[in-house]
Amino acid sequence: MSAQMSEEISEERGGRDAGRPCNERPAPLPAEREAARASLVACGMDGVADGDLADRLEEMLARLATIDMDDAQYECCIREAVAMGNPLTASQSHSLLEAYSQAAGAGEATPALMLPYFYACFEWYHRNEKDETARLAAWKKLFFMSGTRYEGLSLFHYARSRYHRAARRPDEALADAQAAAELAVGHMGFTNNYGEILLEQTEGKVLSGQAGALSRENARRDDFEALIDSIDRLEAEGRSLVYPSFFITKGRLCGCIGRFDEAESCFVKARGRLDCLRAEGNPRFAAQEDYMDALGAILQAQSTMAALRRASPCASRWTRRARRWSARPRSSPSAPRSWAGA
Repeated sequence: MSAQMSEEISEERGGRDAGRPCNERPAPLPAEREAARASLVACGMDGVADGDLADRLEEMLARLATIDMDDAQYECCIREAVAMGNPLTASQSHSLLEAYSQAAGAGEATPALMLPYFYACFEWYHRNEKDETARLAAWKKLFFMSGTRYEGLSLFHYARSRYHRAARRPDEALADAQAAAELAVGHMGFTNNYGEILLEQTEGKVLSGQAGALSRENARRDDFEALIDSIDRLEAEGRSLVYPSFFITKGRLCGCIGRFDEAESCFVKARGRLDCLRAEGNPRFAAQEDYMDALGAILQAQSTMAALRRASPCASRWTRRARRWSARPRSSPSAPRSWAGA
């Protein structure tokens, strides 16, 4: 989009969409439609055979016209356009991936112009392809054709972290997740993704009591506390934690560093949020299977936290003292009045 056209769009919008969720924004303006059509042509994506797919891509691009790429609404608009509510069909998604691969291979369009198509491909397979093997195969092709053209763009690093995570490459997944969160400060989804991947690498070690896992000198503890602070800051700024997963992640982070009461509070909030979203008819939890999956994640996190509490140094000292006390004859005059120093 030209600078002049962008200025015209911003002026005509008059700030009407500032802070509004993508699905609540009015229909795109004529200038936005014009820019979207120009983008399809410039990227070589105007030749997609499916007319409905071309129309939906044009609509998506028009809605993205004045949203910053690091804004959570940018990702949300793409997701709603291709993967949620009325998602693309499998045939349309395959056509989109093929058209993207050809356009990316030509290498004529700028990364900023190509990014929406890249993420649309990624997101459809992430949300709608239930066959893990097929999803990984599509992602492998997508990232191969993309190369490193999107390096430094938060959405790309987030997507690649999910790919590495699915392909069981934990170090690469963590590096990309951290990059995405740092490039798009304030993006709740990217922050949550970083937290989840960090937990996958460390929660088991904390639970097994590996050396220094709960120590204040442990390097990972600083990462955990920084992430918790980031989530608290986002809440304080009025950015609500929309989905239960955000509360679950914060609770798990708290549990790993011994803040157990705070962790339990997070899990209670997660359950309350889940039930609220279900009652509101949120499509993510409308199906019983999706609801039970989310509920299972909360219960699993609570179970892990309970195990962490038992394994913590303070809990171990308490248990040893309790056992010593219970083993003493109740009438013994030597029984201590308290556990202090036991």
